Amino acid sequence: MPDPIISLHNISFTYAIGTHPALRELDLEVPAGQICGVVGRAAAGKSTLCALCAGFIPNFYEGAFSGSAQIDGQDVVQRPVADLVRHVGLVGSNAFSQISGARFTVYEEIGFALENIGLPRDEIIERIEWALEALQLADLRDRSPYALSGGQQQRLVLAATLAMRPPVLVLDEPTAQLDPPTIASLAELLRGLSRQGTTILFAEHRLEWAATLADRVVVLDEGMAIADGPPASVLTNPLLLERAIGWPRPTTIAAAARRLMDEMKSDAIGIVLDPANLAEQAAPDERRRIIAEAIDTLAGRIIMAHAKDRTATGEVAAPGQGAINFAHFLSALRASGFDGPLVAHGFGAGEAKDVATFLRRQRAALS
Repeated sequence: MPDPIISLHNISFTYAIGTHPALRELDLEVPAGQICGVVGRAAAGKSTLCALCAGFIPNFYEGAFSGSAQIDGQDVVQRPVADLVRHVGLVGSNAFSQISGARFTVYEEIGFALENIGLPRDEIIERIEWALEALQLADLRDRSPYALSGGQQQRLVLAATLAMRPPVLVLDEPTAQLDPPTIASLAELLRGLSRQGTTILFAEHRLEWAATLADRVVVLDEGMAIADGPPASVLTNPLLLERAIGWPRPTTIAAAARRLMDEMKSDAIGIVLDPANLAEQAAPDERRRIIAEAIDTLAGRIIMAHAKDRTATGEVAAPGQGAINFAHFLSALRASGFDGPLVAHGFGAGEAKDVATFLRRQRAALS
């Protein structure tokens, strides 16, 4: 592993008003350019870890601290927070509390910290314009920060932090107030920053987002790291279920599909597919489009196709919709030329019999 830009050793911290440690003997090293996701239950220590990496612990939040913490070569315990802003940027989960109140427009708010560190005017303007475009705030540049929605304020705080261009970016629940399109664009932006060398540490309750974004996932529970490694191995670890942290939806889907197949005691062959994976198997482009649309239509139903006799059964989550959607799905697969068994699993049950009856009646049409 390259030399770490985040280096935490034997960190323990108990808040002054707390009775139990928020962090316990924590060790963490993150190399430059890595995207490291931190997951865990509420009160697991995620926000405390983020505050520590930005120097707010123990310099702002009082309590009993032990251990050593280095961020970008800076001792965050000894250096004041004001000296660390060029080295690490923190975006907390409460965007409203991070708005300065000293500027009247979105444009000015993004430039406020840049002015404080004395950057040249031309560079300040360039960084503001970049941040406005990156966080899709250009149309709001002249609006008051306090006239924004919660999601827009979240994007503003992200823009102001990114405009500082710190080598280490720490995000505490960055998707908390964002809509799905903005969450997707934020992920792409963070990947781009990582490729340019920015180190990103984020705490997140959306396990699916952590799974797709992070190079590495650390699981905290009661202030301790109980798992650490690639998302594919960490987020499928049964320990996460034992500690009531849970699994990402795809992991839950795969496990449920395996259980269903075991219960059937058949020789069905199953694979869990999403639109992108299935589309790749069904090239060319027109087939990809047909299959992607078919799976989107499926919307969380359970589908099982048996390899041996190509019969199918299913369970649906939405009353009255599963049979028709299932038929459309199979028709689209057939039209695309895809010829492989599959298992797609969603949540909800109780209509398997209705779907099976419908399929028997429609078998001729589907074939």
